[in-house]
Amino acid sequence: HRDPATGTFKVRIQGGVKTTLMALMGRDSMALDVQSETAIGSSLLEVALVLDNTGSMADEGRMTALKSVSRKMVQDIFSNRPSGSTVRIGLVPFSHYVNVGMANRNQPWISVPPDSTGSGSCIADLSSPLPVGCSWAKGTYTSDGNVLTFDYAKCATTDMHLCVNLEWSNSWHGCVGSRSGGLDTSVGSTAVRYDGLLGIGCSSEIVDLTDDEAVVTAAIDAMGTYGETYVAPGLLWGWNVLTPEAPFSAAATDSVRAAQSGSRALVLMTDGENTRSPSYPYHDGSDRAVADSKTKTLCENIKAEGITVYTVAFKVSDSNNLAMLRDCASSPDAAFDASDDAGLAAAFESIGNTLSAARIVH
Repeated sequence: HRDPATGTFKVRIQGGVKTTLMALMGRDSMALDVQSETAIGSSLLEVALVLDNTGSMADEGRMTALKSVSRKMVQDIFSNRPSGSTVRIGLVPFSHYVNVGMANRNQPWISVPPDSTGSGSCIADLSSPLPVGCSWAKGTYTSDGNVLTFDYAKCATTDMHLCVNLEWSNSWHGCVGSRSGGLDTSVGSTAVRYDGLLGIGCSSEIVDLTDDEAVVTAAIDAMGTYGETYVAPGLLWGWNVLTPEAPFSAAATDSVRAAQSGSRALVLMTDGENTRSPSYPYHDGSDRAVADSKTKTLCENIKAEGITVYTVAFKVSDSNNLAMLRDCASSPDAAFDASDDAGLAAAFESIGNTLSAARIVH
């Protein structure tokens, strides 16, 4: 019997069992009447969703699928919480950088230089007349592993790239870089500040742990696609969200979590291998071995803190990346390999069911 008021299930088993030793005394059976009460979820559950927002997530409707399954999992976790319990969920969209939020610009744990503006010589569009000695040319750049092209004016003295107008600004958009000296695989100390990087684009803002379902689902709906893949910053800031010390502070302390039999979980979803690596504070390197090493170290450090890690590989074909994600998960059952939208939905449903798993009350 399910009691919707308390979010519990009551199970009663009645019947009889045959006896062995007692049969020698003339009693060959015993009546059985056992009752147990089971509650959905734990008294305190904190979850960080670390979700890939890179450029490749724009392909094949991947972002649309991710939004749908993430939103459903969040709704299911909140709806299955028992009365009197607490559920808090945070969101960490990531690409090769993470967006900690413009409102945090003046916090003591971050250092952001002043914005700057300027002007330069550039050509607004392909129809603009070119100066003497210039001609149109094709350039290439890499976006999340994909090689793309752009037009620019190649000149005898200097190259003039396309721009909307002659004014430019070098401003902060909430993106942070990595701290060196091993600080990019640890949390808790902000004596060395994080660097806010000017002129860098990144994903949508982090949402700190909240018990407001609408806030989380709205942030999921607002996610976009941008940039390259570097998983380590996503993991680092997911860990930060689950830690009560700055930069974020909504997570329960160890003592509160112990008193409430609380649990923490981090759900990592990505659709590709690392294409960027740290150059400190920037992430403009391309050393995959370094990036994978940082990712693996963070996985181990997070699990060592008692946080359960779930990983979802979405349409990932690289065997080394699949192995890294399997090893990152807390157990083989916590690692999912989704080859299509249906597999992604099944993975998120399984994780949601596990996070809302039953516990025996008495």
